[in-house]
Amino acid sequence: MTDGWEEKNGWTRRVLADFVGYRRVFNKASVRNWGTRNNPGPTLNLEKAERGSCRGIAFEFPEDRVEDVLAVLADREGQNFALHRMEIQLLDGTKVLAHIPLYTGENLIKNKSLDEIAAMILKANGTKGSCALYIEDVATVLRNVEIDDPAGRRLAKQSRPGAAIKYLRLGKLRQARRKKARRYHEPMANG
Repeated sequence: MTDGWEEKNGWTRRVLADFVGYRRVFNKASVRNWGTRNNPGPTLNLEKAERGSCRGIAFEFPEDRVEDVLAVLADREGQNFALHRMEIQLLDGTKVLAHIPLYTGENLIKNKSLDEIAAMILKANGTKGSCALYIEDVATVLRNVEIDDPAGRRLAKQSRPGAAIKYLRLGKLRQARRKKARRYHEPMANG
């Protein structure tokens, strides 16, 4: 998120904007950059939400650079992120069209609680590093531009390295409880 792609491509304006009808989620399973097929890393995505609104950063580029910028953006976002021309609202109330990357692939994480997503983050590592560092980077970028994202903030807190110890302890505790429960429910041997 902090690779400076917009500066390299000559942005002329950078403002906060709202994408109404969508919300930020971490349900795109990264199986290369931030995870593997066995331990996918939950990464950023946008999903429709009737009452949702996702605040983000909108960039303006010179007209003569649009095609080049769209090619860079498509490459940067990756396979299965289609660029859709959709309406956003700048904070001054102006509505403009923007190119929004929306994931259209099959690597979606479904029906997981925030705790389960955090546990996945703690286990995932890919070619670019740990998913926990990716989540922390996203949280830092949002915080630095004063975007409040409560779900992302909670997820970042739950997926910090210290949380890994708590997660491992919970896992061992659950494992011990299951073992103890099996011991009490095993049939008695006839003897």
